[in-house]
Amino acid sequence: MIRAAVIGLGTISPLHIMTIQNIKNATLCAVCDIDENKKKQLPGIPFYTDYKELAEKEKPDVVHLCLPHYLHYPVAKCFVEKGINVFTEKPAALNLDQVDEFIELEDSYPDIKIGVCMQNRLNNSTRMLKSILEKGDYGKILGCYALVPWSRPLEYYKTSPWRGKYEYAGGGVMINQAIHALDLLCYLCGDVTQVSGSISQLLHYDIEVEDTASARLQFENGFTGVYYATNAHFRNESVQIEINTEKANFVIVNNALWRSMAGAPGIKLTEDDKFTGAKSYYGPSHGKAICNFYNSIEEDIDDYFHIKDVRMASAVIDAITESSKEGKIIELSKEEVQKKVLC
Repeated sequence: MIRAAVIGLGTISPLHIMTIQNIKNATLCAVCDIDENKKKQLPGIPFYTDYKELAEKEKPDVVHLCLPHYLHYPVAKCFVEKGINVFTEKPAALNLDQVDEFIELEDSYPDIKIGVCMQNRLNNSTRMLKSILEKGDYGKILGCYALVPWSRPLEYYKTSPWRGKYEYAGGGVMINQAIHALDLLCYLCGDVTQVSGSISQLLHYDIEVEDTASARLQFENGFTGVYYATNAHFRNESVQIEINTEKANFVIVNNALWRSMAGAPGIKLTEDDKFTGAKSYYGPSHGKAICNFYNSIEEDIDDYFHIKDVRMASAVIDAITESSKEGKIIELSKEEVQKKVLC
């Protein structure tokens, strides 16, 4: 039986708790939050306000980190050093430098598993499109884009002020809402080598972080892509990922994968599993990601996403921010962290 603890009882934690409670070989042994009022949310479950005390007294097999971004790496480090597996919500860390520290931590503790919840990679639509592109039956990729038209009211930042501060969030719409779309572009299309981007605030909420971002991405294989994300839309609409190849155009939208070819109507190839409710835009695959991680612990296999697997998205987010600030194209070095400004 895998003994699991959840650290942080914020917006995303119910998805993790529900999944743990539905896994036959897992039990929720404890939860932790600095707000003692949240103790009543889970009667009968040991509650802590100090995660270090939880680690010492409960000695869980795995902890789920559902915390503000700035706590992901330091809290994970505490548990990993105690021999406890860690499954963290996105983003892996605040920025690329911290992601690389996380990777070094993972390398230093090869017997401890550290997984990051990039659940949309496991959607039916993503998995099928990944397979199609790898087979190459439709020719080379010619271009791609990702669109994230979402809405966040002022209250969203007032109720959790950390979301609006670089020190605690690491950024705005790119790292908090649209990181999944950017990660999928990298996952499906390969590494990015150049970035030209712009970030801005259209909502004027008196926050530090961006609510809107756009970028032109040059991929290693020679094609370009466009990325646009905003929290200034009037409602939350479907994320859209489009990849154009020599023989067909593929679009993931409204939780389904579509293929269109010249002279023929579009065809729906697959649909994602259903996940309804106010938070349906999270995607349907949190459970899959958690189950895969637990199975990896039991079987001692690697069927989960490591920190290094999501490094590219962090590099691109940093580059978009730098490009906007400097007004320059940013080149990404594949082998090293360094970036240089092109004339």
